[in-house]
Amino acid sequence: HHHGARHFWEIGPQPHLTPHARTTLNDPTTHWHTTLHKNHPEQRSLYQSVEAYLNAGVGELDWAALHADKGGRTIPVPGYPFARQSLSVGPSRTAHAPPPGESPVETHPLFDSGNE
Repeated sequence: HHHGARHFWEIGPQPHLTPHARTTLNDPTTHWHTTLHKNHPEQRSLYQSVEAYLNAGVGELDWAALHADKGGRTIPVPGYPFARQSLSVGPSRTAHAPPPGESPVETHPLFDSGNE
């Protein structure tokens, strides 16, 4: 903190240290970010912390690195709200062939259980 850091992250399953650090530093210009919370989905908690950090306007996020090796893909979205453009996503290009005798299972890159 005395070197100018104003954003602190607690990486762990429950924010135990952050309340103590807040009390110790007692600085309104300091931002506290926690990554996980008991009984909350891990991915959502992490994304909410990253969102708060980015909304503070002090950093950027390497989205390509965040989603690397997850098999997802991106699609362009219209920059103008009334641009009539279909945003439907077809089957995943990384879908694996089912074992012999089984039907293929359709997954969606944003909504399958592996990403949330």
